[in-house]
Amino acid sequence: MFVCWKSIFFLLLSIKYLLAETSELIFEAEKQPGNLQVHRRSNASNKKVVYLLPGKTLRLDLCIANNSSLRMMGFRYSIDGKATVVLVNIDNQQLQSFSISGQSKGGELWNVFRDSGPARKPLFLSKGIHFLDIHINSNETQGIEIDHLTIMTDNPYISEDLMSCRLSCFQELDKAEPVKKDHTRRSDLVTLIQRSFPTKCAEQDNIDIAFIHASVKKYRVTPSYPRFNSMLNNRGAMFKDCFSISQSQLWLLKGKPLDPEHNVVMNINSFVLRLTKLRLYKFIIFFPLKGKMSGVIDADIGSNFTVKLKKITRPLYINMTYNGRNSKLSELQHRKFSPRTLKGVWSIPDFTWSESNINAIFLILVSDEDQLVIIDEISLVRRPERGETVKPLYQSLNTILEGVNVDFWWRRPKTMSVILEGTKFDNIDFIRLSKRVLGSSNTSQVFVLYQDGNARCLPPLLHGVDWLPFGSSVILGPTNLSSFRPFADIEVFKIVRVEPTLIAVIQYYDNSSANIEVISNRTQTQILVYNISMASVSTFLPFIRFRSMWIKDGFSDVDHIKVDGDKGLHILSTWRILRARNVRFYRSCESKHLSMSPNIKIEILK
Repeated sequence: MFVCWKSIFFLLLSIKYLLAETSELIFEAEKQPGNLQVHRRSNASNKKVVYLLPGKTLRLDLCIANNSSLRMMGFRYSIDGKATVVLVNIDNQQLQSFSISGQSKGGELWNVFRDSGPARKPLFLSKGIHFLDIHINSNETQGIEIDHLTIMTDNPYISEDLMSCRLSCFQELDKAEPVKKDHTRRSDLVTLIQRSFPTKCAEQDNIDIAFIHASVKKYRVTPSYPRFNSMLNNRGAMFKDCFSISQSQLWLLKGKPLDPEHNVVMNINSFVLRLTKLRLYKFIIFFPLKGKMSGVIDADIGSNFTVKLKKITRPLYINMTYNGRNSKLSELQHRKFSPRTLKGVWSIPDFTWSESNINAIFLILVSDEDQLVIIDEISLVRRPERGETVKPLYQSLNTILEGVNVDFWWRRPKTMSVILEGTKFDNIDFIRLSKRVLGSSNTSQVFVLYQDGNARCLPPLLHGVDWLPFGSSVILGPTNLSSFRPFADIEVFKIVRVEPTLIAVIQYYDNSSANIEVISNRTQTQILVYNISMASVSTFLPFIRFRSMWIKDGFSDVDHIKVDGDKGLHILSTWRILRARNVRFYRSCESKHLSMSPNIKIEILK
């Protein structure tokens, strides 16, 4: 057991070095306040620049939450005209002047950008609002165009939106709460283990906190509205920088038989082939694919394999076979190509490819005549997904319960069966519970449970709000502590009743079980989990996990954690292990991502 804890400790300790002690923030010039003259430039970082003329000022509003050390790392600019001097002031005091050399090329240099270099002196700014101004100290110039500014700060958590005053933080939420002293024995405390890691993708759950206790029997999960005063309600997904999320195109060989990004190789050196009449030409494509271990479906879902030719002069036949998780080659399939038919597509069934072994596609080319063949591209893409199929399970005036089948669910071939009043509904990937908003005919989702144990919940809608986004979630049930994408596979969801509260028995594939009650009324939603039975030794087995997203403060679904009413800790700071009975996950800063998604409280009751 000691070795297990030691491994966990070093794994968690490594997270510390993933977070820098400083943060480099980029401020796009065109996003700053004022009546700015904005031009489009293809080489600008955001394709836009601000044209700064003599007598004009580019101002940055700086909201400083705590006394901070900053350094201006420079600004990116272009110039096509006479030399000039640019002054940078902070709160009307000169910080530094920058000499800009001039050059003219009939306007072409406006799209050629340079870096000013950093300011010589750091800035020490007190808590409050400050103004950084940039202006030109000459009337004999056509001005310059500014792309963006870069500022280094000693706050590793802050985002550009917060420092630019577009979003606000409410630090009073982080203060310790006056709670009744709990004299709980140390053995009754739950261990929280930090499994989180940094990310740049807003749609990736990089916050992962596991709850461990050897004999927990009952706990409660409660969602609640953010506690700060804000009307911001951004609800859309943001996939920028989500390179880690698998794409529909698995790999592409374009113009050459190599795709280094996806580790795809062929046993030929060129896509220009000289074929001899009736002679067989054999080629092999080797490629890996990610699957369940990486939390994606690429190795499980079916795919379409395409060969596209650029030029042939005679009919050509291409035979294709493959192997993946099955070492035996598939049946040979052929496609006929001609000068008018330069594209061939082969459909590959689900559960063909392997995640643990290298996959291979074998191509055999044969031509009736001698000819030159030029391959344009060869690709493998995931097959089209059919989306969701909804199965109504229960409906009344106040409550709707639905089962949903997803194509393609990432835990396939495992699915969940739902049993209600003696009727069994198979192939369910998640259930969703909606409640009528009192005083109207509208309904609102309050609870969703996926086959992998992931549960999402929402507080009742406030009047005037049409819908709320889910954000943070919890995984109900036993999970592997080291899994990259944790899961607790549910085999059966047996419903005892739907109203007035949803009560069910959850049976997991590993023979663990638990009872669940979802309570949703006009004031709150709660998930009560009890009668917990773990099939395996639970000393190191999480019984619930908190999952969420944090990139920067102001760009997150959670930014703080508070245990037993103590002072709040940053969600991705240096803490590794905590012990508590009551845990609150919340945001103390407004967020541009799923702004009104709920805080989550987890209370250990027994």
